[in-house]
Amino acid sequence: MRRGKKLCLVCHCILNGNSKVGGSCKYEGANVEVVKALMDRGYGIIQLPCPENTIYGIRRWGHVKEQFDNNFYRKVSRDLLNPIVDEIQDYINDGYTLEHIVGVFGSPSCGVYHTCSSALWYGELSKNENLSDTTKNCKLC
Repeated sequence: MRRGKKLCLVCHCILNGNSKVGGSCKYEGANVEVVKALMDRGYGIIQLPCPENTIYGIRRWGHVKEQFDNNFYRKVSRDLLNPIVDEIQDYINDGYTLEHIVGVFGSPSCGVYHTCSSALWYGELSKNENLSDTTKNCKLC
């Protein structure tokens, strides 16, 4: 059988919903709908690493992009992504095409068109007297 030479990058939680922040996953394991659609169209699937899971682990809470806007988070993210970039470059050099990148709507790390943002989202939330104002301030940008 010949190779289709079409690739798609998917964020980590598309293939492993267990890596999502607790309570935010709408499927048991992999997002079968997305995976099946890609497989039916002959795409090779490359799973991106999850920087949030790598840094904070599975028992983390939700974050906004401002919390990740620091040198440390960017360095870890680059370190995780560099081998993937090298792998994709190797495929491209051999005639493959990267045709799609699948992210997660609203994700502070993997949002493609939109991500969660809030200038008020920081510190210990349980000590925040205006918690409802803080959560209302979280918006997609």
